[in-house]
Amino acid sequence: MNNSSDSSNKLNIGDILDSHWGYEQTNVDYYEVVGLTPKGVKIRQIESQRSYTGSMCGECVPVKGMYRGDVKTKQVKATSNGAPYLKLTSYSSAWKWDGKPNFFSEWH
Repeated sequence: MNNSSDSSNKLNIGDILDSHWGYEQTNVDYYEVVGLTPKGVKIRQIESQRSYTGSMCGECVPVKGMYRGDVKTKQVKATSNGAPYLKLTSYSSAWKWDGKPNFFSEWH
């Protein structure tokens, strides 16, 4: 048995999570882990910086530390391979951000 901890399979303070959701558009929300609890994490939504690459679409990245809204506590869940994620709503989950810009689209 390997007792070493794989940091890619857990969440830590300062980690950024992203959530993609929407109908006929792709919304991207970012969250920063701001605290830990015995079974979960405390998160706050953060702003994103958008770069338009086309009509009503483009790429976005999180702006760490630029908070929106209040702190929320969420239970950490894991996929079958151990990757952590958070169930945010009935229609969205958040995963560790991979550091690459995310595609977004809007319809308004």
